[in-house]
Amino acid sequence: MADTRHAATPPPPAAGGPRAGRGRRRAAWLVGVLVLLAGALVLLLGVGGAAYGLLRSAAGTAWLLAQVPGVQVRGLQGALLGDELRAEQVVWSGPPGKVEIDALRLSGLQWVLRPARDAWLGLHVAELHAGRIAWRSAAAAKPAAAPSLPSTLQLPLQANARVRIDTLQIDDLAPVQDLALTLRLATPQAPTHAVEGLSLRWDRLTAAGELQVAAAAPFAVNGMLRLASLDGAAQPWQADLKAAGTLDRLAIDATLQGATAPSRKPSSLSLKASVTPFHAWPLGALTAHTEALDLATLAAGLPQTRLSGQAELNSLALDQPMQVRVQLRNEIPGRWDVQRLPLRHIDLALAATAAEPDRVAIDRFDLQFADAAGDAGRWHGSGRWDGHRLDLKTQIDGLTPQRLDARAAAMTVSGPLALALTN
Repeated sequence: MADTRHAATPPPPAAGGPRAGRGRRRAAWLVGVLVLLAGALVLLLGVGGAAYGLLRSAAGTAWLLAQVPGVQVRGLQGALLGDELRAEQVVWSGPPGKVEIDALRLSGLQWVLRPARDAWLGLHVAELHAGRIAWRSAAAAKPAAAPSLPSTLQLPLQANARVRIDTLQIDDLAPVQDLALTLRLATPQAPTHAVEGLSLRWDRLTAAGELQVAAAAPFAVNGMLRLASLDGAAQPWQADLKAAGTLDRLAIDATLQGATAPSRKPSSLSLKASVTPFHAWPLGALTAHTEALDLATLAAGLPQTRLSGQAELNSLALDQPMQVRVQLRNEIPGRWDVQRLPLRHIDLALAATAAEPDRVAIDRFDLQFADAAGDAGRWHGSGRWDGHRLDLKTQIDGLTPQRLDARAAAMTVSGPLALALTN
C-alpha cells in the first residue's frame, strides 16, 4: 500500500519576525537620510539667503570688507550685490606696500553665478571710477629669484569693467592723470585677457594703446602703445612701441620721431629688444640708435641734450658672456645747474653672464666732460660690480668740476683714482 503522507508545508513567517524587523529598520534609515538631506538643504538655503541678504545691504558689505586682512573702508554706501557701490576711502596695507583709493564708485554691477564651465563667477562693471589712487611701496627687500612661468592664466572669474582714474600716484613719480581703460578677462568664447582703449596723461606726454595676452600656454602676447608730446609742446614728438611674441619671450620694437629747428636733423630713436621676463637676466638682446635726441622733451627734470649714437647688448646663452656697448655723443653739452648734460662723449663696454646677473665686468668706460665753452676734463678706467661691491680703477685728466655745475668748487683735478663702494 502506497505511502500517502506529504512533507509538512512551513507556516508563513509570523508578523514581527526577523525579516519584517530588517525592513522596518531600512525604512527608518531611509526616512532619516531624507530628513537629514532636507535639513541640510534648508540650512544651505537659509545660509545662502542670509548671505545674499547680507551682501545686498551696506551694513553686510561693510562687515564683509572688514573681514579682509589689511582693508579699511570709510564712508561706504551701497552694496556688493546692489547696482552701485561707493566709498569715500579704501585703504589696503600688506607686505608689498600700501594703496589708498579716494572717491571710489562702482556702478552698473551685475553678478552671474557659473557663467561658464570653468568659471565660478561672472562680473560686469559699467564703470569703476576713482578720484585718486596712491601706491606706496614697502621698504626694498632682498631681490627675489626670477618668477616662474605660470601653467595657465585662466581664472575662475569672468569680468569686464570700464575703469577711470583721475589721478594715479606711484611712490614719488610724477602722477598719471586721466587714466582710462576697459579690462576684459578671458572667456571660453574669447580666451584672451585684454586691455582696450587705454589712454592717459603723464608729465609731458600722452599715451594710448591696447594689450592682449592669451590665457593658455604659450601665452601669446600682442600689444601696442603710442606716446606723444602734449599739445602745444615747443618740440613735438611721437613714439610707437609694439610688443609681440609670448609671455616668456617678447620682441619689442620702438621708434621715436621729433621735430627740431629746420637747420638741424630731426630727433629720432629706434630700438629693438628681446625681453625674457621669467629668466634670471630679463633683457636678452638690444639694439638702439638715436639722432639728436633731446631728453628734456620727454619728461620734466631731464636735461636738454642732442644725443646721437648707438647701444648694443648681445647674449648668446645663459652661461655665455653678454656684451654691452654704448657709444653716445652730445652736441650741446652744458652745466647741470642750467639743465644741460655736462658730457660730450660716452663710451662704455660691459660684460656679464645671465647665470650671475649681479656680477658685471666694466671692461672700459670713458667720459669726456664739457660745457658750452669746450672740453672740461676726462674720466676713464675699468672695474667690476660684484654683488653689493663696486671696485673701480680710474684715471682723471684735467677735470674742472665748476664747469660741470656752477655750485661745485673751482679746481682742476688730475691723477689716478681707485674707488671701492659697498651698498
